[in-house]
Amino acid sequence: MTPTWSAHIKAKRGALELDIHLKERSGVTALIGPNGSGKSSALKALLGALPGAHVELSVGGVMLDNTSQKHALPIEERRIGYVPQRYALFPHLTALHNVTFGLEVSARQGATSRQEREERALEALASLGCAHLAPRSVTTLSGGEQQRVALARALVISPRLLLLDEPMSALDVVTR
Repeated sequence: MTPTWSAHIKAKRGALELDIHLKERSGVTALIGPNGSGKSSALKALLGALPGAHVELSVGGVMLDNTSQKHALPIEERRIGYVPQRYALFPHLTALHNVTFGLEVSARQGATSRQEREERALEALASLGCAHLAPRSVTTLSGGEQQRVALARALVISPRLLLLDEPMSALDVVTR
């Protein structure tokens, strides 16, 4: 069963004002709106990466963030998977090492040795049909391949919550 989660985001950034209440029992929630409406800002606020935002975020009964009570679980302990619009891959790393990076910074990674982290990263890549990309530099990958590597990095940590910003933008119809 998917854990319940709830969020309240209140932020002002320039002319943009957000006041969003979300509550989900299971399944998928999508934020839909025109360009510039605050979808990416809302995701950044949920991550704890939007300065000045007031956020209350609870997943599965665990309070991850409550700025009004000055409670914020450190980002590496939140287990939130995030794929930004432009993927944020490290150009100097291979696809495999971009995915293992997620395990190296996650406090609850469960994979202690380098070999274990690489095995988990390969499993995540394989689950998205792109294990063959593991040794390649991400700078040589197509947009859709980069997007799948970024998704594998977000999934490899077994996230409590998965945030995807424009998740299908670079994928071909068959992959979507």
